[in-house]
Amino acid sequence: MDPSVVNSDLILGETYGFWTQTGAIVISAIIAFFMWRHQATQARRRATIDVILDERNNDKLNKAKARIYEILDIPNYNFMDGYNNDESEDKKLILMVLNQKEFIAKGIRCKAFEEEIYKDTQYSNNMKIWRATKPLIMEIRRKTGRETLFQEFEWLARRWEKKPLKKIH
Repeated sequence: MDPSVVNSDLILGETYGFWTQTGAIVISAIIAFFMWRHQATQARRRATIDVILDERNNDKLNKAKARIYEILDIPNYNFMDGYNNDESEDKKLILMVLNQKEFIAKGIRCKAFEEEIYKDTQYSNNMKIWRATKPLIMEIRRKTGRETLFQEFEWLARRWEKKPLKKIH
């Protein structure tokens, strides 16, 4: 320690300069952390909006969803009938939609996508598709012995069933 420093100029055995410098470093680190967190949130929101826009502009996916909605209006239609035929166009379309929903759900679960934004814009569609395809998913799992098929989509649907979209007044 510098002998010219008087004891009254010390705080906890260190000079004011030391504590000023340490405080500046700590404050800089805190600011950097909050900036990083804000940027991560913004990136997640941007990714979610990009996925939503891509879904809306994807003609093949929209055709697949439209077919699922048509199927829902067919009395006594069994999704397994369309799924069991490997050449069936319905099977391809159903899998396209389920794979997209699985991808989105996984992104939400891993926090790559912002759940609130996606839920606000896609709640009704997701829940309608889940309810329509749940028996099919369960049967595919049973037949293949693979309990993990579309588990992320199921996780998201169950999560949203517990906390449905709230009506805005």
